Amino acid sequence: MSDQMDVKYRFLNPSEINLSNKVIELGEAFASSVGGKSKWILIFDWALSRAVRMSPTSPWQELPPGFDMGMIERKLIPAKAIFLAGRLEYVIRVPENNASDIIGETIDLGKDNMLAVT
Repeated sequence: MSDQMDVKYRFLNPSEINLSNKVIELGEAFASSVGGKSKWILIFDWALSRAVRMSPTSPWQELPPGFDMGMIERKLIPAKAIFLAGRLEYVIRVPENNASDIIGETIDLGKDNMLAVT
């Protein structure tokens, strides 16, 4: 099994993957809550392994691979990878090996209100 640090990533553009209106609204709200906006940019980042806890004392639940939303320092992102949807500046990063499975899809909110590819 390959270490996630050895994974090669690429950035997708809006012609390769769509964002639903719900995800754009969620991203705008999340990004506006972060201080120092000029230093940070919203990222939709494909994670190969993930886990979540519903509270600080609950056990970790393993999740399948999928998109997570976070903020990344703007200086780490090539300018050509940054896109605009409404007021939302964002980037989408995926492992090169997974890109062909994701191209043509939409990032949306699933029934569990987590990011999903549809």
